Amino acid sequence: MFSEKIQIKSEWRAFVFRQRLMDIRCYSGDPWLIPNKSAVMSMIDAVGQKYPAYALDVAVIPTESGFQTVIIEVHNFISCGLYGAVLPLGMYASAYRFELQSWKTRSKAAK
Repeated sequence: MFSEKIQIKSEWRAFVFRQRLMDIRCYSGDPWLIPNKSAVMSMIDAVGQKYPAYALDVAVIPTESGFQTVIIEVHNFISCGLYGAVLPLGMYASAYRFELQSWKTRSKAAK
């Protein structure tokens, strides 16, 4: 799915495990333009327990009144860049188990 085109000044990846922010890393743009903490935490709350371990990509964009933190994407913690983050091993196992279960569920639904 796509939304409108946005002017991204800074892109960040947040690593979330069991609804807790484990780390956040800049992966593109201005590393001194950081995301709004309360916006990121609200995004984590909104995702809830959908994934046991996931990556939340956010952008900092310019607005008329300053800058705003917006969501780019949310995805299971599978096959994603870490950008220097050191994360608990349990994140890898949880994401792998979630992915296996998702494949099983999709396979049953397709039959």
